[in-house]
Amino acid sequence: TSCNNDPCPVDCRFSDWQSDGSCSKTCGGGVQTQTRLVLEQPRSGGAACSSQLEQTMACGTIPCDGKDCKVSDWMNNGACSKTCGGGVQKQLRKVLQEGSYDGVPCSTFNLSREIGCNPTSCKTEGFDPVASGSFAGFDFDVSDYCNSPDDCSSPESLEVLFAAGHESAIMAKLAPRQPTFLGRAAMTAAPLLVLFL
Repeated sequence: TSCNNDPCPVDCRFSDWQSDGSCSKTCGGGVQTQTRLVLEQPRSGGAACSSQLEQTMACGTIPCDGKDCKVSDWMNNGACSKTCGGGVQKQLRKVLQEGSYDGVPCSTFNLSREIGCNPTSCKTEGFDPVASGSFAGFDFDVSDYCNSPDDCSSPESLEVLFAAGHESAIMAKLAPRQPTFLGRAAMTAAPLLVLFL
């Protein structure tokens, strides 16, 4: 005799979800309706069909105004190439946020550069008050500080006295009202330069 002649259970079967129309927004966050069809009804005690034949999904989630690239502030990369006399300082900055969704791209930003640094004159280099006075904060004419302007009227006359070892005599000719920052100075020619010793 035969047995187990009852048909096997067949579960409900659905189609894949299909978009019904377009997203409600192209950007800024919208919704998309999706539907599905019943392809096969359940039989012989198979799993019943769900009543959910429609659903909504998020779409168009990209920002409408895009995201611009963001970079850090400039940071020194190593030390200045010179400790005095005008050097070069390398600087870098980092990308904090990549540009996306039609925002400003990071390719528009320079991530490295070189700037001037330590422009103060070195002890063995001449200092031109006219060219560098704005940085150093002073500008003066040596004749304004001489008790005997005729003896200090030109860089050449000062050079002669220095060469002859008369440094003390030169400094004595400077009036007591000379600037406090001048300290012990040597005057050189073409043009008048001040050397901080």
